[in-house]
Amino acid sequence: MRQSYVVRREDLSVVRGRVHAARQWTRLASRSDVVACQFDELSIDNIWNQMLKLGLRTVRPWITSIHLQARWSELMSVFECVSNIEPYRTMWRRLVFDRHAERYRDAIVWVRRLVELLVPSLRGGLDDAPSLLFDMNVLFESVVARVVKRRMSRRDGIEASVQERGTHLTRTAGPGSRRMIELRPDLVVRESKRVRTIIDAKWKRVDTTRDGMPSRSNADMYQLLAYATAFGCDEVVLTCPWHGGLGANPSANFEFNTRRSGSPIARVCFLNVFSDRLDLVGGDPPFLSRSEIE
Repeated sequence: MRQSYVVRREDLSVVRGRVHAARQWTRLASRSDVVACQFDELSIDNIWNQMLKLGLRTVRPWITSIHLQARWSELMSVFECVSNIEPYRTMWRRLVFDRHAERYRDAIVWVRRLVELLVPSLRGGLDDAPSLLFDMNVLFESVVARVVKRRMSRRDGIEASVQERGTHLTRTAGPGSRRMIELRPDLVVRESKRVRTIIDAKWKRVDTTRDGMPSRSNADMYQLLAYATAFGCDEVVLTCPWHGGLGANPSANFEFNTRRSGSPIARVCFLNVFSDRLDLVGGDPPFLSRSEIE
């Protein structure tokens, strides 16, 4: 840990450094047993180590790993003699990375990123703000998969697989047939090894039409029909995020015109991403009855 000289002022029985005259002839004027001293002391209690300790204190609420909790405790014991400081926006201007402090640069950069999440500058200017970007389609697909899998676990004989590969929509005609156009549905739900439902999750805003039904794009319906045809299932589901404009009970069911008995059904349901429970909105979910959810 970097050490630097800091100015100390203490009342001692012997002179150390130099006498602090102002205090000696005012506060201690009637005391002949002590001397007000001012001296420099080599210490780890400097701005660099205070910054690192601030970073440790900042991340503490986010640590869930037992291993990291133990590591955090070890590091905090090392910083026991370092003062706690509170973050403020201009604190970084005090830092000058000389040759002795250069090795602190990477750690200080991470501390600054963490602290600026707590005290961001809301004014326009030269200050950079941290940002973090997610592919919301991938994130929403994973959330839908976790919700469905959690509910599937309550029933025997039902399993769900994510991003399943190996099924193709077409094959070339004639000898030497080759499979073409591989399909990768977001979620395949099977019951007793038979495909029961295909679920396609899309992070997109769906509004209502004039007749009050959720709108749907032709491309989405073509994709659902392709899944139903290739997997031979009776039900395909499009899941999108719910918002207040859809109302409390949006629902839409469509029967594909395949000119055969038992045509597959396409259903549209919504996931309430505003609720920690991540409820499915729009009637009973297609893959579980209401009693099974409760």
